[in-house]
Amino acid sequence: MSDIVQLKENGVPKYLKTHFRAIDGAEALVQTSGNQSVDGFKNFLQTPTVNDVPVALDRFVSKTVKTTNTTDFTNESSVRFERCGRSVVANFAITNKSANFAGWKNLMAFPKGYTPTSLKDWGGTLANKTNRNPALSVYANASGIAVMVSTTNLPENQECSGTVSYFTNDAWPNQ
Repeated sequence: MSDIVQLKENGVPKYLKTHFRAIDGAEALVQTSGNQSVDGFKNFLQTPTVNDVPVALDRFVSKTVKTTNTTDFTNESSVRFERCGRSVVANFAITNKSANFAGWKNLMAFPKGYTPTSLKDWGGTLANKTNRNPALSVYANASGIAVMVSTTNLPENQECSGTVSYFTNDAWPNQ
């Protein structure tokens, strides 16, 4: 490798044009540290990250999962998980099998790629599409999604639906 030769002009050190500091306007080049503003359209071929977190993620994936509890719910009972970036929307369409549906019933585990950032703060209400009342409540626990009715007066075969929105820190799901 050859040495970079430094010249002096009127006693002031100057670099040859082969050294980046000698490039006219070198201060405008994007640097790896320090504050800078970058203007104009930039087409990144990979997702930019800040502290290893993607900052511009426009990917979408949808996955429908049927219940694993066919004792308490019909075989058609399912949740469609839709994910865009870290945001997840869980769309419920579930039907209870038995009347007097009392207590918490596990519906299913969260699929990989769709686990909420916090189980404590996750939950919602599903509207009863068959009758006006009662509605169902959904909550997250260590087993996944649990469902409960607020009364023992739930008739059999009540179709309930609703949506819960939340965030996940899971890796992007494999389809």
